[in-house]
Amino acid sequence: MLVPRRRAAWIAAGLILALSAGITAQRGRNRFDRFFGFDPYANVDYDGRFVLERIRYTSGRSWRADYPTMEQNLGAMLRNLTAINARDDASNVHTLDDADLLRFPLAYLTEPGYWHPSDAEVRHGLEGNLCRCTGYENIVRSIQHAVGEMAGRRQS
Repeated sequence: MLVPRRRAAWIAAGLILALSAGITAQRGRNRFDRFFGFDPYANVDYDGRFVLERIRYTSGRSWRADYPTMEQNLGAMLRNLTAINARDDASNVHTLDDADLLRFPLAYLTEPGYWHPSDAEVRHGLEGNLCRCTGYENIVRSIQHAVGEMAGRRQS
């Protein structure tokens, strides 16, 4: 009786280990990468290939949804299905007030319902970048109002 129990315990431990390794592999890079010299948010220099730009917001961590797996998959799809020479081995991450953000033709934001921009982020994003006007006070108020309403709907 002792041998079958011991064998069952080893089998259960092996299954738990295999499942946890599989789940970890699905998530891509792990929290130890920085310790071993990999910076998951290091931006790449332009080398002639299309680079996906993700906007990182500072009010939460939801901006990281599927990072960097989504960029790798979308880059591979763009390269395979279009004439775009896209990178699938790297991407860039910028905050909205980062001056380098507008050096690239496309940027995207994930999980916008969790984004609560500061006035400085909104103003810098509009000022001379997205809006070449000077009277954007109503736009700033509208963005802050929309963010407040989305937060209220999520709480109810």
